[in-house]
Amino acid sequence: MGQGIRILAIHGIAHQEARKPQWQPDWERAISSGIRGWAPDAAVEVQFFDFDDLFAEAPFNPLVIARALRELFGGLIAHGTADMFRSGRSMGDWLDAQRWCAGMVAQWASDPRLRARLRSRLARAIVEFAPDAVCAHSLGSLLAYDTIIWPGENAAMADRTFVSFGSQIGFPAVRGIYGGFIRPIECRMWYHLYNPRDDVLTAPIRLRDARFTEIVVEFEQEGVGDHDGGLYLGHPATRENVWRALASRPTRGTRQPNARRKARPSQTMARHPNRRALLVGINEYPDPTKRLDGCVNDAFLMSATLQECGFAAEDIRLVTDSRATARGIRRRLEWLLGGAADGDQRVFFYAGHGSQLAGYGAGETIDRLDECLVPWDFDGSRETAICDDDFFDLYAQLPYGVHFAAIFDCCHSGGMARPAGAKIRTISPPDDIRHRSLRWDTAKEMWLARDLAPHNRDLLKYHGLVTSSGARRIGSGVAARQLRDSDYDRVRRELGHRGPYWPLLLFACGEQELAGEYHHGPITYGAFTFALVKTLRDHGKANREISFGRLVEKTARLLRCPDLGFDQTPAAFGPASKLKAPVPWRSNRPGPRQSPRR
Repeated sequence: MGQGIRILAIHGIAHQEARKPQWQPDWERAISSGIRGWAPDAAVEVQFFDFDDLFAEAPFNPLVIARALRELFGGLIAHGTADMFRSGRSMGDWLDAQRWCAGMVAQWASDPRLRARLRSRLARAIVEFAPDAVCAHSLGSLLAYDTIIWPGENAAMADRTFVSFGSQIGFPAVRGIYGGFIRPIECRMWYHLYNPRDDVLTAPIRLRDARFTEIVVEFEQEGVGDHDGGLYLGHPATRENVWRALASRPTRGTRQPNARRKARPSQTMARHPNRRALLVGINEYPDPTKRLDGCVNDAFLMSATLQECGFAAEDIRLVTDSRATARGIRRRLEWLLGGAADGDQRVFFYAGHGSQLAGYGAGETIDRLDECLVPWDFDGSRETAICDDDFFDLYAQLPYGVHFAAIFDCCHSGGMARPAGAKIRTISPPDDIRHRSLRWDTAKEMWLARDLAPHNRDLLKYHGLVTSSGARRIGSGVAARQLRDSDYDRVRRELGHRGPYWPLLLFACGEQELAGEYHHGPITYGAFTFALVKTLRDHGKANREISFGRLVEKTARLLRCPDLGFDQTPAAFGPASKLKAPVPWRSNRPGPRQSPRR
């Protein structure tokens, strides 16, 4: 008989597993055949961890659960609905799966005593069974991650492998439970199996750690969800990566007691910080009435300025007009932020229309507005917009030492009156989409904006993450800030991290203002971009440092001066330390010689 390999398997939502009574034999076959494909004589032992009784015993307070659903998920339960009608799928089935998932996650998140009991039972099971790997599906992956990272429990995984699949750990609202940040764990290896087609509130995890690997295991099944645990465990990519690695581990008899895995080679080789920039400019929208004049010029002006500041031409990607689709922008954002390390500089610049989209809450009613960018192919849907979630998923796990600035020359005040003849960089979504955020005032016989206050009022005063009208600012990562400030700070302290990365955000105007275009002789620019670049270049020529906060203040004064006369007030948001820090990419062009100080 070959080496013994023990697997502790943790199921997901009982309602989903019950749809397939043979799920346990399926899991055992997938695990055993996967490991024995690499180690034919291996003795594989699978033990299932059950927790349904703890949920059944926990007090179920409908009001508490409803509040948790509202606070944790907001409109995110409707995430990804455009793809819900794949073969054999109905909207009713899809919503049923989402309700069960969101409801049980909300019960778990809102009941500290239940979470503590689950952690205690699972930690004890890991110690008693001594598995080589813990494989956790869906809700079970949340219980496992909660146990592994919680102070006092994480040592149980020191020399074990963790496999999460069909998991909600990376889903923005769930990530918010942990202060918006997914922490590396002390284990031999963490494999995250991700199926892009899985609709049950799953998400990728962009964790930068030598002990973490995300494996795409794409499959589609008949019915609802594409969420089957057995299909995850039996997927060829799982066999090639996870089971192969486990089969090649030393046998239990050859390992020293409590031995930790060997240290990996040092990754601290000297490297020069690198720079990347993604610049988007859209003039030629398909609707002639929505076209702009200066956005492409803005993108080229920003490229020239960044090259003057030391960025190499090959490290700047510029995309314009019909190539700047939602898919194209998302793909290039992956390039922009991929592989960023401490000291690296990243710049995202957007010139085009901005808008606001109404978002659905957990009760399937409109409960918020989200600012968004308007790609060339925008049709009023979230799939064709660039919203806060698109950014947050990419930047949340960046190393804190990365310098990432996002600059938006657009506005989000769709429907406001515009100066005669002026081209303003905002767009109202199609009327049926816009209707979601309006109400009829019978007394005034007028359509008015609905009052959509944020669920978490702390966000109004916390660095301006939402506007006074309740709209979530683009780039602010509000999805992970569902906890009140006091709870958010407590969780970060308990788990030993600083929260998700937060970039510097530069906006062309205030929330109720309009971003206009400036005619510089025969050339048109965004007024904000023109003034920002001029301010930055003036300081570069004089070899004077300027902070981001000061840069925006001086740009605002230039915009309002008589020569320009624009009634817009640029704004900057971000960590106070970075707002006060010098702009790292100020111009390196030679300036006037400075007299030495005496």
